[in-house]
Amino acid sequence: IPQLAAQGEPWGLYVGFIGPHDPYVVPQRYLDLYDIDDVPLPPNSHDALADKPAIYRRMRDMRFGQLSEREVREAIRHFWAYCTYLDDLFGEIMQALTATGQADNTLVVYTSDHGDYAGEHGLFAKGIPCFQGAYHVPAVFRWPEGIRRPGRSVDAFVSGADFAPTFLEVAGQSSDRHFAGSSLVS
Repeated sequence: IPQLAAQGEPWGLYVGFIGPHDPYVVPQRYLDLYDIDDVPLPPNSHDALADKPAIYRRMRDMRFGQLSEREVREAIRHFWAYCTYLDDLFGEIMQALTATGQADNTLVVYTSDHGDYAGEHGLFAKGIPCFQGAYHVPAVFRWPEGIRRPGRSVDAFVSGADFAPTFLEVAGQSSDRHFAGSSLVS
């Protein structure tokens, strides 16, 4: 980021973390933040999936159905620790923006390509089933000099398809290409 700032020109940077992804390997200090005895199972963790396609049950039974309840809680604990680890890494990026004087005039988007079932319906990762845990992900936008009424939460459907039109509008660019999404600038 310091090198990008030194150029004095507009820039874009994509930082793609692999996680939080199984096998949820993180430094011990992040695991130590979460006590396994405080990790609840999702309310639907024992879903028999009887009313779902058989492939859902096969996937669960072949992989995750073999885990004991304690192992499921341990996996959830590791997932949470991984999320916290990524938050800290993201914090380093934000510190670099602040140190170079770019934090207020840089659009920052923090999101994910998918969620993780983290024990929902007895599943982990994303896979074939179509449950909210894999498809409901946060999209956090930060741009102090560009977002009207900052500090608010908007509970609206946003798709990853909305990002490209948003970035084009923010950059003052247009395209003849038709996008499935719409700009989020408004």
